[in-house]
Amino acid sequence: MEAAAGPADGAVSSRRALAVVRRAVDVMNERGDFAAAWAPDVVWHAAGIGEFRGIEAFSSAVGVFAEAFPDYRIELEGTVTEGNLVAARFTTRATHTGPFMGIQPTGRPVEWVGNDIYRVEGDRIAEEWFCEDLLSVLRQVGAVPA
Repeated sequence: MEAAAGPADGAVSSRRALAVVRRAVDVMNERGDFAAAWAPDVVWHAAGIGEFRGIEAFSSAVGVFAEAFPDYRIELEGTVTEGNLVAARFTTRATHTGPFMGIQPTGRPVEWVGNDIYRVEGDRIAEEWFCEDLLSVLRQVGAVPA
């Protein structure tokens, strides 16, 4: 009987990729150093807001969000892995206490869902496709009628 083949040298296993993504969510929730979980040359494809290349651009884009919702908390609801790719469904809960997309703070609690696909290289996220329900956020803060 032959042994099951493992990942090639340098390849990331599904288990390892999922651990990297879980650590990245922890970094986000703890407002930690993004460079601990995302590669220096990360490419972040953020649906609806653009593409960001490099850890500085990624950190800046996330920083704008964190200023609007400083108490945000991301909860992974489900994941699927294949090799070094992880698809994740998440819910974010926060309070709108800073400007967001030109909307002044409302103090309202908000909750929205999203989906990400992560490509992991080594022990960091190299690329991320990010899509969240921003329309729901705009409705909850009163910027768009329900």
